[in-house]
Amino acid sequence: MAYGDTHAVIVHLNDVFSLPRYLMGMENLLMAIVADPDLVQALINLSVDLNLKMAREVAARGAQFVYTGDDVASNAGPLMSPRHFRNLFYPGLCRVMVGYKELGLYVIKHSDGNLWPIIDMIVDSGIDCLDPIDPQAGMGSRTSRRSTGTALR
Repeated sequence: MAYGDTHAVIVHLNDVFSLPRYLMGMENLLMAIVADPDLVQALINLSVDLNLKMAREVAARGAQFVYTGDDVASNAGPLMSPRHFRNLFYPGLCRVMVGYKELGLYVIKHSDGNLWPIIDMIVDSGIDCLDPIDPQAGMGSRTSRRSTGTALR
């Protein structure tokens, strides 16, 4: 049955953090970001490749939106330094977003927590929507960006 004309078809995939976390466990992944970044990079690449393969399949079957469920922050801030996010996770995030876009998919990026220190990278990766804007983490709609004084676009 085709729903694309009357209903939004949304599929939950991931981007770059959840698969490495599932494979290593949160504590091991966070330690490896510093201790073994090559391993983390390999897992990020695996995550991008697998999610793009799944995206090709669901796009061919009529999906229109991808909802990525990769939490990269807590209420206190990102789970890794902005430098580690930029060097390890951001390139893969951009690659997976470009791949989703090339398939004609809209992307809703999910992450709870305070994303202010890395928000520009997340927005610049090519997402269409950020979910949620977490007020408990200081991400309310009237909150200005603390690190540079700029507001979310």
